[in-house]
Amino acid sequence: MHRMVVLGAVALVAIAARPVWAEPAGDSTKRYFAQLFRIDAARITGVDGFKLPPGNRYGKAWLGTYTNNGAAMSAVALSRCRAESCKNEARYTFPGKLEFLGVVDLEGPPGPLTARDMVSLPGGLDDHPSPSPRARAGALVIRTREVRSSREPNISGAMVNSESVRTTLRLLSLQRDSNLPLLEIVVVDTVSVGGGQVTTLELVKGRDATLDVRSSEQRRTLDGSGCIEPEPWVRTWQLTRDHYVADATPEPARDGCW
Repeated sequence: MHRMVVLGAVALVAIAARPVWAEPAGDSTKRYFAQLFRIDAARITGVDGFKLPPGNRYGKAWLGTYTNNGAAMSAVALSRCRAESCKNEARYTFPGKLEFLGVVDLEGPPGPLTARDMVSLPGGLDDHPSPSPRARAGALVIRTREVRSSREPNISGAMVNSESVRTTLRLLSLQRDSNLPLLEIVVVDTVSVGGGQVTTLELVKGRDATLDVRSSEQRRTLDGSGCIEPEPWVRTWQLTRDHYVADATPEPARDGCW
């Protein structure tokens, strides 16, 4: 089956359906992933791998989730392939459960980085879309989600049970030799009693062929406070040598109650 994964107006390059595994003969996918990251295979809760679009430094990607002392962790490995031989060169580990959004071309059309069609782990990446079209400046788009329970004060000052959610979006370069994300932005940081922030991201035309990222961070008020939320904090992020850097736009003043 062929389809496109789309982030708003941004065409995400589709991923191939069943990969030719670059692993030792007889080893399972889970065992191979465990070897890559030197973890016990019994701790892995979801893993898969797939071919990447042509034209990039890396030919295959491996994504998985596992547990570490009871907490969810995510891991990504990128492999450089020639013929049937692959060498794993870039490896990433992050806290939280992994959500795979697709592959975006950073020299392609602008548009919002908001997922309409998302494949999550665990649950498998069994039905990958086709690997065309070619991505000239490809980046893997992932999100990680951390959920924690805590005691927080509500609007009356009473301590109540609360749940905090922290979601981070990252762009991992498929062209550059680096173990650091091109972009790493917390897009959701909220608690169930209210407060925190939510950020939307958009790819926009930059000063050269590479797209900039525009972020709009909206601060939230406590539930029932009656406070007016401040204006969103809008910034533009430009790609430097190896990562995106935000401009110096100051955060809007927080007038009134908070």
